[in-house]
Amino acid sequence: MKKYFVYLYILVLFINIICIIAIWTGNPQDVLRFTKEDGIIENLSVIFYFLGIICCVIAISRRKFVRFSFIWLFLCIMFLGEETSWFQRSLNYSVPQIESINTQTEFNIHNLNFLQGKHLLDEQGHFHFDFRQMLDPQTLFRIGIFVYFLILPLTFHIRKLKSLLIRIGYPNPSFLFVLSMWGSIILSFILALFSDSPTRSALAETREMFYALFIFLYIFSFALQKKNGVKFQE
Repeated sequence: MKKYFVYLYILVLFINIICIIAIWTGNPQDVLRFTKEDGIIENLSVIFYFLGIICCVIAISRRKFVRFSFIWLFLCIMFLGEETSWFQRSLNYSVPQIESINTQTEFNIHNLNFLQGKHLLDEQGHFHFDFRQMLDPQTLFRIGIFVYFLILPLTFHIRKLKSLLIRIGYPNPSFLFVLSMWGSIILSFILALFSDSPTRSALAETREMFYALFIFLYIFSFALQKKNGVKFQE
């Protein structure tokens, strides 16, 4: 891994920690202004997914990790569309058939009534689990992130499985990337356990932005590699 990526991941972790603590200790009403719908935090998520799309196109044009570049191109387009309700508010259009069965009366998939599960943390901050939560699109998204960016990098240290991952062309992130990503996410989740509802909501929205940020950084990292293979991880 090149030195500038080392510095980049350390800097990102440092900034994220400051951001999380500022939200946790800040005035809830002031914090919610930054994390509200179409606020700064959500707009940053949109920007990161858009940058991820650009990096995927660059990687594909350079024939780098082509299979996974196409996969992430599709995912970033989907994430960008869902984050903005497919630019419904910007373009001011309506799809009544979808909005009538959407919890936020918007044009997107992840808020459809029949796909909604209960939150892991209720309004009082108590943890509860129901298997129906597994069908919630946001839960499936988090499971996918957990598997792809934590389980697979750990699996890369098992010789036989490492050979399989290399064979399918999996771009394995560096240890520092994984540490920066999960350090940010886990800290925000832990502090949410000790927060009231407005702050917990703000931390959750910030955590969604972290997902977008690290997806972009991941794609950006392998898009710049000179060739495919294990060197992305080293």
